[in-house]
Amino acid sequence: MCCVVICIAVEATEIERARAVAEKALKTIHFREQKEKFNVWLALLNLENLYGTAQSLDKAVERAVQFNDPKAVHLQLAKMFEATNKIPRAVETLEKLSKKHYDNPSIWMELVSLHFRRSRPDDGRSVFKSAVEKLPARERIAITTKFAQIEYRLGSVDRARTLLDGVVTHYPKRNDIWSLYADAEMKLLAAAAAKRDAANATVKASATATAVREQKVATEQLNAQISACRNLFERLTAGSFKPKAMKTFFTRYHNFEKQYGTAASAERVLAKVKEYIDGANASKSAAADGGSRSAPVSVDDE
Repeated sequence: MCCVVICIAVEATEIERARAVAEKALKTIHFREQKEKFNVWLALLNLENLYGTAQSLDKAVERAVQFNDPKAVHLQLAKMFEATNKIPRAVETLEKLSKKHYDNPSIWMELVSLHFRRSRPDDGRSVFKSAVEKLPARERIAITTKFAQIEYRLGSVDRARTLLDGVVTHYPKRNDIWSLYADAEMKLLAAAAAKRDAANATVKASATATAVREQKVATEQLNAQISACRNLFERLTAGSFKPKAMKTFFTRYHNFEKQYGTAASAERVLAKVKEYIDGANASKSAAADGGSRSAPVSVDDE
């Protein structure tokens, strides 16, 4: 409630009243209500960031870190700076955090994301390189996959694919990373399909030379992405995963072909499913010892 009052006071340009409300709230809110109290601190920092001076903001930050997790305060402060277009201060804040908490992958990725959002991908890639060098080895797969997702959204699709290809080459049985890879490619496919549909609608409304040309480009891009997804699903369904994962991949592949392929291509996926089941059951039969045989495999097996 006090945060609402602060916002109302700010909207009425009653800055001193807003400060007073925040200060009163910090004194009266029960110490166990940490989340509510933290929100008041953030409201106060936002107030100083918007309407105070650099000195008043610095003083507020000094006080906030005495009563809250300094890392959490500075992460929120960086977001405030970015939201108010104070990009150099946002970068500076995250750079200081990454030096102090060099073993924290989330801070590194916040800094990487900031650079990409401000259309400075090369700076983000440089930060990622530093993160890989300084983070513990156990964190490298996770940050590489997260970085690839950032490349997909804000950078280079080709770079993203190269990163994920590198991970699955070294860890071919990490079906979670394969799934992430498929998710990213299917998102690109959905976007390409939407773009093609919009181009078709434009041509239908007015078949100008420009509209027809854009329709052709959108169709070519969609077809290229369909091929990329099909190639990825071929790799997925040729893998050696557990039956439950194979069922998921075959199901996704079949649904993909039903939506973007032909009846023949969808049937081909079903034929691959049968081939997989027959091969797995043959392997079980060959490995069976005496009269003791394992249950037949199906894509419904766990």
